This record gives sequence, structure tokens and C-alpha cells, in this order.
Amino acid sequence: MKQIDFKKYLKPDLDNCIAEICDTSGQFFAVSNGCKIYNKDFDVLKNSDNLNPGLYTKSYFCGSTGIGVTYTMCAIMLPKPQNDSIIYLFHKIVHAVDTTSLWYTDTLRVSIINTKKQNGKGEVILKNFPMYKDTIMSEQMTAVRHGNGIDWWLVNPTWTSKGNDNRLLMHLITKDSIKGPYIQAIGKKQKKDSGTSLQAGFSPDGSKYFRFYDDEGLYYYNFDRLKGVFSNFKFLPIIGQKMRQGGAEFSSNSRYLYMSGYEKIFQLDTEAEDWSKSLDTVAYWDGFAPKGFSSRFSYMKLAPDCKIYVYPTGTIPYITVINYPNKKGAACKVEQHIKLISHTDNSPPNYPNFRLGKMNEPFSPCDSTISPYISGLGDLKEKPIIANVYPNPTADEFNLDLFGYVQQYQNGVMQLYNTQGQNVLSFPLLPDHDEYRFDISTLQNGLYIWNLVLDGKVKKIGKIIKME
Repeated sequence: MKQIDFKKYLKPDLDNCIAEICDTSGQFFAVSNGCKIYNKDFDVLKNSDNLNPGLYTKSYFCGSTGIGVTYTMCAIMLPKPQNDSIIYLFHKIVHAVDTTSLWYTDTLRVSIINTKKQNGKGEVILKNFPMYKDTIMSEQMTAVRHGNGIDWWLVNPTWTSKGNDNRLLMHLITKDSIKGPYIQAIGKKQKKDSGTSLQAGFSPDGSKYFRFYDDEGLYYYNFDRLKGVFSNFKFLPIIGQKMRQGGAEFSSNSRYLYMSGYEKIFQLDTEAEDWSKSLDTVAYWDGFAPKGFSSRFSYMKLAPDCKIYVYPTGTIPYITVINYPNKKGAACKVEQHIKLISHTDNSPPNYPNFRLGKMNEPFSPCDSTISPYISGLGDLKEKPIIANVYPNPTADEFNLDLFGYVQQYQNGVMQLYNTQGQNVLSFPLLPDHDEYRFDISTLQNGLYIWNLVLDGKVKKIGKIIKME
């Protein structure tokens, strides 16, 4: 895939509602912010303005001072099966009647892009077509391959202004038509006022589905891609976060499910016999807040480089990365506030797993040979030093990982200071080693500052908490 000029992303306003797609050769083709659709040059596609007609889009989201639709997962782009010319954009917007209706929409719409029009830049040939009218959630739209490896299941949770709903709305997208709706009621009914963090998604192998509300908990289902049926519902409460802001995502092996709770990242082993015992906190927010904007944890997305990217709660040029999501516990190696070349909001683009094929057919959910996106942007003045300390807090020892910085220094030392600025411990580092384990059992409980010193220069500073 050729290098993209990421500065062009500043041209359209991309907030939470981000649907994008590549062409059949893997080149970036189009993106929508819920107001318009932009082509690969970030020019507006012909006939793509005025998406999602309504009061909110006209007066707020898409007006002269608009920032794009601010509802996460309210749009998704899917290629028409066995057709390299047609792309479907499924989209929805809040029901603009009063403030009590912000959680649901009354219409699911589809717009159709012909990729061959306008000399290959694309043109919208059908816009805002109402394919389903009823109350459905304004967020959490996702899709997964049918078990035949060709068609698509489109899933939208339903919703009412009174809450108490447990129905899932499905459509089947085939080469001939859009079939449905198919509606299934299953599991716990969601409460009326679930929080603003409403992420949903399928595991890479398509066998598992989740809906996550960080002020309430995890809704978990198994899914039959051939029949389009959900089963084996489970609910895991995760309550008591300081603020309703978070997300969730599966590891590439479809086993571990990660959930962010504002200041924590949890890992759940979906194959464990006892879920309550498998829930593990793998990261705590380290307090980083540039210019007062929070880098706390929000929505998540598994990327083609096999890493999970955790978006911040504030609009800042930093992101958190789960480097090895397939590993259990702290071995997943969460690294916080990686520098980006531009600001990002709390929501990733919404797209399905395009690599998934027929049921039980081997597939690669991602490509570990792809260079990590955080180090491949190219325009950074200084590449960030990748070092990670975990677990944090810890009882008696902690690990240091230098990742790609190994062999780039001759002399190194890891220094620990107490809050009075006194050097309490120092650990020598050896060239050609990138993983260390240090014993701090002799220290008293409390907060300590660590300095990573390489060739006489402090390269990174962080905090670690010792607690029994």
C-alpha cells in the first residue's frame, strides 16, 4: 500500500462517525464523516453531500461550523458482493425530535457509490434511501462476512426511548439484493440510560460478538455466520468507572477481549471456564495529559499490523497501543501516549474484517509483517523511543521492554527516584538486550519516578506505583 499524505486528513472534519474503504487493490478509496463522502484526494464525491437529512445534521453536525457526526459506529462501507464497481454506505443519525431521543434513530439508510464514475474517483448514484424504519440505536453498527465467504451480515441493535430492549436487527447483503430485516431478541435487556461509550464488534473469526457499555458492562454472544443466529449470551458487569468513556476489541486470535474503562484496560479470556477469574487489568493510565487534555483510554480497533490501537478521550496527537494482544496478562505490553503527526479524537474508523473467508476456512486476520503504523507515519521530527514498564502498579518486581530500541545504545541504566527526588535504585542495562525484570521488593509502597538513561541522556521518564 503506497504512502498516504496524512496531512490531507485535516481537510474533512472526521469526528466519531468515520466509515472508510479501500479499492480492490488495497488503495485508499473513500471516507465518510456522516455528512459527506470524500474520495482518495479528499475532494467531495459527486452527489454525496447532505447525507442523513435532519435537524441535527443541518444545524449542528454538518453546518458551517460542523465537525462531522459525533456518534460512533453510525456508518459503515461494504463492497457489494461479487461486484468491483459498487460500494454500499449504510448510515443512520440521531432522531432529531428532543433531547430524550439522542440514543436512537428512526431510519437506517443506504447510499450507493459507483467507483467507476468520474474517471475512477467515484460518484453517489443513490443517496439516503430508507431501507428500514423503526427505532434502532444510533451507534454500534457493524458487519461480518457470511459463512459462505461472499455475502455480509449487517447488524444494528434496536433501541427505544424507554430502553428495556434486547433485540438485534440484521440484514443480509448479497450480490442480488439486501435481504431482511431479521430480528432476534436475546439476553439481558439494556438499561435506559447506558453511557456514551457504545462500541460493538465481531471477533476476527466471526464467531463472537460483543456490545460494550463501560458504565454497565459487557454483552457477549456467539454467532453462527451461516445461519445468522446469535446464541450463548453472557453478561459481565463492569461498573464504577469515574467517567463513561471506553471501548472494546478482540485480539487477532479471537480469544482475548480488551475493554477500556477510562483509566484502566481490562483483558478477558473468552475461552476461560470462569470469566470472573480471567478478567485482568493490564494497564493503568499513567497520568499523561498534555496541555490539560486527557490521554485516558477510549475506543479500540484491531489494525492490520496485529496491534490494537486505543484512542484517547481527548483531542490530542497521542495514542495507546496494545503491542501483543494475543498474549495473556501483562505480556500483551500496553504502551501509552505514542506520538502522532496530527490530533486524533476518541473514535477509530468503522470497518469489518475483510480478510475473513468461508466458514472453517483458514485465514489470516492481520499481517504481522506490516510495519507498525505508529512508527511508519514518516513526518515525525523525532521517532518516539519505544519503552514500556509493566505491570503497573506492582507488588515486588516490574519488567522493562525496549522493543525496537535495542542495539541502539552502548551504555544504559534504569533509575528509580522517590517523590522527594532521591535516587533509590539503579539498574544497569546491557547492549543487545531488550527485556529486563527488576526487583523492587525492598522499597516501601508508594509512587516512584523512573528514568531511562541511554548513553548519558534521559530518553524517557515515567511513573510506577509499588503496592502490596
